[in-house]
Amino acid sequence: MSEIQEKERRIRELLDISNLDGILLSLQSNFAWATGGKRNYVGIATEMGVASLLITRNERYVITNTIEKYRIIDEELTEQNYELIEFDWYDDSKKVEIIKDFGNVGSDDGFEGTKNIANQIAELRYSLTPEEIERYQWLGKKSGEAIADACFRIKPGDYEYQ
Repeated sequence: MSEIQEKERRIRELLDISNLDGILLSLQSNFAWATGGKRNYVGIATEMGVASLLITRNERYVITNTIEKYRIIDEELTEQNYELIEFDWYDDSKKVEIIKDFGNVGSDDGFEGTKNIANQIAELRYSLTPEEIERYQWLGKKSGEAIADACFRIKPGDYEYQ
């Protein structure tokens, strides 16, 4: 089972346990987790992304505005086969209507009309997949090498900014 499939399995298990029709993931961290590192943000000054994932028992959707749809689908979610649901960029209230059509939906951010299940979603991330462990090991090694390199290059009298 791939990393993405395992995460969808966990989300769908939470659907069953929580008696929900769908789970909406809008926070940057959860979008990245569910998609294997993809981005749903334009700027990093907020936790919220411009696109949300909606996982139901049988389907996977990405919900975003008309301006961001091409970037999200073509750059971030290539080969992940999410069905696109778009709304006009100037009318965020349409997203509320879209979500209502899916019934009883839980979310990671308490989006209007959803049940806030942020803590339960966070628990899905506690157990790392083998692919995540491999990435963390690679990152730890590279970080250690970079720090060691910097330590060997500094000398007495250097300023912090240097």
